Amino acid sequence: DVKFVKLLEALQFSAHGIDYHNDMPSTCAQILELDELMTPLKFVPLQYFDPINQKVDSISLTYLSQCNNPSVNNLIPVDIRGDGNCLYYSILKLLPTSEVTHIELRVRTIVELVKNYNDYEQKYSPLFGGLHERIKEMVKNDEYSEMYDIVGLCSVLQCDIQVVYPNIDYTDHLNKANATYSPLRTATGTTNKITILWTHTLKEAQARASNKGNWSSNHFVPLLLPRSSLQPQITTIPSNSLCASSYATESARKAPQKHPIENNQPTSIRIPEFYLPPTTRQRPQAVFHSECLHSASSTEERRKRDRERKRESRKNQTAEQCQTEKQRKA
Repeated sequence: DVKFVKLLEALQFSAHGIDYHNDMPSTCAQILELDELMTPLKFVPLQYFDPINQKVDSISLTYLSQCNNPSVNNLIPVDIRGDGNCLYYSILKLLPTSEVTHIELRVRTIVELVKNYNDYEQKYSPLFGGLHERIKEMVKNDEYSEMYDIVGLCSVLQCDIQVVYPNIDYTDHLNKANATYSPLRTATGTTNKITILWTHTLKEAQARASNKGNWSSNHFVPLLLPRSSLQPQITTIPSNSLCASSYATESARKAPQKHPIENNQPTSIRIPEFYLPPTTRQRPQAVFHSECLHSASSTEERRKRDRERKRESRKNQTAEQCQTEKQRKA
């Protein structure tokens, strides 16, 4: 990253020099000769939202709901740090394992625009204004990105970029911020496409309060597809199977395995095995009721016999006491 910091400083010096029109092309040509640094990027962006490593931008989620574009309704805005590099951070968020930095992306974009200055000026100046002044701003680190940054990135990444803008204070001049852009020159087989949302770091009411009642975007976030909800395959067990457990095991073993790939990482699907529980004989309700009554009847009979024995015992004790008393008096 230190090398690209130095390159950005060189671009800043050339952009604000006396002989800008000669210095900038010369500096960019020298940068392009650094083959080790300027090897074309291989951009294979993430497509699916990762709830473990990514966070939903709740404020942008509200702005996304205000976009008049059905194709983005189900996408998820990813939380991005809010500063002048947020567009480049958005790209990096789609390359989690890459060593590319936001400064490198900025340098590459500036070099791309300067290298093909006439083509970009001719194609986009009627929409975006003059490229000359924009490049002078782009060379500043943390400088907020605009449309030229987006179209330049298309060529740097060899990727289509769809930008969507909320339907807030919307006028026709914002149509350019609600479109899809392609590389100036497309390499064979290029099919990648990413979606970026124009949003704001504040809720709408707060944003208006800080901007004299007006609203305009000051932030970019990438939009990703929600991760698919994959359900395990369920194996049906015949009710008349004599070996239900074996059948379930065999069915699960033979069932086709799914191996979906999202974000270039294989995900295995566990197919559960189903076993019938051991047969449990239920006691009929009538039998259960009869046994309860029989048990209660037997208990009552035992109690009667106990009472009879106690009475007999007391009678015997009384008779013995009387006999003893008579013998003592005699």
